[in-house]
Amino acid sequence: MPAGADPKTAFAPNGLPDELKKAPAERIMNAGMDHHRANEAGTGKIAVAVSQDRRATVDLQLIAKHRRRLPGFHDRRLSMDARSMKNWDEIRTAAQVARLGTISAAAEVLGVHRATVTRHIDALEAVLGAKLFQRHARGFSPTELGRELLRIADATDAQFGELFRLARGGMDDLTGVFTLTCVDVLVPTILPIIAAFQTGYPGMKVHLISSDRVLKLEYGEADIAFRIGPKPDHPDNVVLPVQLLPVGLYGPTANADRFVGPGPHAPPTPYFRWLSENVPPEKVVITSDSIAALWAAVRAGCAAGFMPRAMAEGADLVEVMAPRDEWREPIWAVTHVDLHRSAKVQAFVQVMKHIIA
Repeated sequence: MPAGADPKTAFAPNGLPDELKKAPAERIMNAGMDHHRANEAGTGKIAVAVSQDRRATVDLQLIAKHRRRLPGFHDRRLSMDARSMKNWDEIRTAAQVARLGTISAAAEVLGVHRATVTRHIDALEAVLGAKLFQRHARGFSPTELGRELLRIADATDAQFGELFRLARGGMDDLTGVFTLTCVDVLVPTILPIIAAFQTGYPGMKVHLISSDRVLKLEYGEADIAFRIGPKPDHPDNVVLPVQLLPVGLYGPTANADRFVGPGPHAPPTPYFRWLSENVPPEKVVITSDSIAALWAAVRAGCAAGFMPRAMAEGADLVEVMAPRDEWREPIWAVTHVDLHRSAKVQAFVQVMKHIIA
């Protein structure tokens, strides 16, 4: 919702509820397209079904690599598919089956007949052209596409909840779960922000995912992600600077003669450039394209190398060279553009800005 808009107008025709109903359809269609593209062999023959109407014409068009849609076609297809989904009912039904694992359990929660649940799943799979579930004697297990659908449905449910909360007004009654993700080394930086956030909003629970895996913000896997290194440039993300992380040179002894260093595809950093200019290549005995792996090797005492000061504290290491300003690593807070204006994300961002000010 645009800033300053009256939340109650959101319920007018073509308002936010209608937009929210269309959003999961588009995301699930994109997930379905990803599913089909993942199964493409890449080369070979393509079977083309041609209408048997002699008056019909066929206009074949090649789509450039990595491009998902033809201009205008996707929106028309999505419009037809969204109508066939009966205003989100099929998605909600399939999400319950993915969550609970059986038709009967989903039917009980939704308050509908089992035949309705089966019909909704069949209709949705027909629209997507792919299976959402593997059927077995114990019930239904979601396929990869089924798991994507569940994530999208959960994110949309959260947006509906946010919409009704906006209609009631205010952020004082914020409740629910706020999910954030970061790599292990950033946890000490983020914990004070989490503590201040929960002090200000005691009704909010925080789920912290500490992982090297990049979660899909567009599918609601996390409300906010903290990244380190070059500024993320995905066009669908809102990126905010957090702080600069001090990085120094550490090793098992003060007389460093063995080093860890970047592989050929590691991201360029000022401290790696210093290493290449000041350390002979033969002394670099461990390389990796993963900065996290290099930091772990240094912390384990395998050889000397660069790592954040916060990560070196508490380890049995010697500071070979103190952190320099030009070696600092930037930390970024990343949210998806669709969720950035939600009350819980805005509340967290405001607390974060106050803490780092």
